[in-house]
Amino acid sequence: TAVATLGMAISVTVIFHKQWITNERLTFPLATVPMMLVQVRPGERVAPIFRNRMFWIGFALVAGPLIWNLGGYLYHAWPKIGIYKSAWEIRRQIVEGFPYISFRIMPPVIGFLYLCNLDLLFSLWFFWAIGWVEAGFADTLGFSVGRVGQKLNGSALVATHNYGALVFLVIWSFWIARRHLKGVWRAAWSGDRSADNPGGVMSYRMALVTFVLSMVFLGFFSVRMGMSVMVAIPALLFIFVAFFVVAKYMAATGMAYITPPSFVSGQLLESLVGSSWWSQHSVVGVGLLHSHAFGAGARVFGFGMMPHALKVGEQFRRGSRRIVLAAVLAIVVGAAFSIWDTLRLGYNFAGLKMDNYTIRVAPEQEIRAIAMRVEAVNNDAGLPPDIEKIAAWGVGFVGTAFLSFFHGRLGWWSLHPLGLAFSASAAARNYWLSIFIVWFAKLIILKFGGVRLYEKAKPLFVGLIVGYVFALILSYGVHEFFPGHVYQVVHDW
Repeated sequence: TAVATLGMAISVTVIFHKQWITNERLTFPLATVPMMLVQVRPGERVAPIFRNRMFWIGFALVAGPLIWNLGGYLYHAWPKIGIYKSAWEIRRQIVEGFPYISFRIMPPVIGFLYLCNLDLLFSLWFFWAIGWVEAGFADTLGFSVGRVGQKLNGSALVATHNYGALVFLVIWSFWIARRHLKGVWRAAWSGDRSADNPGGVMSYRMALVTFVLSMVFLGFFSVRMGMSVMVAIPALLFIFVAFFVVAKYMAATGMAYITPPSFVSGQLLESLVGSSWWSQHSVVGVGLLHSHAFGAGARVFGFGMMPHALKVGEQFRRGSRRIVLAAVLAIVVGAAFSIWDTLRLGYNFAGLKMDNYTIRVAPEQEIRAIAMRVEAVNNDAGLPPDIEKIAAWGVGFVGTAFLSFFHGRLGWWSLHPLGLAFSASAAARNYWLSIFIVWFAKLIILKFGGVRLYEKAKPLFVGLIVGYVFALILSYGVHEFFPGHVYQVVHDW
């Protein structure tokens, strides 16, 4: 299944790569910044950015406080600078009954998003604020959506809007790429191969075949788990929608943490189509496919790096193929190491170091949720389709349609439909303040200095990213010299 999912990710990236770069002109910040760090002029040994004063100012603003905090390994009473705390350490409930708000300042988010469009930046934090207000009022006023016994709380209501928006964004993306897709089809199956994908990872014909085979295999795997075809198709469609939107808009924004709201182990699909007609195997299959172990949440955004691999590879001869092969190798090595390390922790420490959200808490929550739905199906208490939840899903779908229409027709319209699609995501919840900071900074820079000042300030924001990564690597190294000390968390959500 991992190979099939990876094949789907690579093939979709190849098919839409030219559309996203040439026609839609996505900025690819996650690929642009590394290229700025390695582009060396003839006769020089380092990239010009390393000789820029603004770069080192940004570097010091981030690396300085984090390196200072490492003194805690020497003296327990060492005063710390807590400006870059994790999202969990610095969240507050500023209005009773409303969701908690995180005031996380994440330097890489600020640095990468500086290359993002202002409309996108504004929409990401603005729609998060709208969703926070909607969720808060829904919970405090007792407004809920859904049948008795399956009501959505405020946050789940906003997440349902998000998935309606995600579906529309995929449909809209295919619609605006219709001419490109026709060209891909002609290049793949006609005698004229002039419009094919020379020098890329694979030809358009191979990409189409790979995509079909990958989806067929995933469908076959789902059916072999016991799922019915009528349940497997929408379950896999949800995963494709999540991947496609994350991959495209990660390339547009540079937000490496962009993820769809959680599938809640199949609860989202169940709320839309009902589970009263599902078998036990279908309930378990959907729960596993939509769990964090396979196609939900943080598991999706890793494949969103594929468009960036092709973008970087364009700079080198046969670069796209080599970089994608390197990415595939990294996935294989990472998976093998994760399996080995999990087994090592279990055998060497008897699970004492496995009591965390990723290894124990999240799997337990998802297994319990699946078990409850299996029990409900066994007792003929499965849920019927919920019209109110379908309507909540439709609000996001129709709202994004209007936003897309106005954004494409009115030059002054500053609300991008992407904001509505991710207002309940972890990226919006945890990093809204970082998004607001970079949006406000870029707005002021462009207003008073124009494009010239924008280009001059760019090394400053790249320095924020490099300074954070440098301090993170250094902190891991220092920890190895002080193994008896409690690890000081530098990087977290």
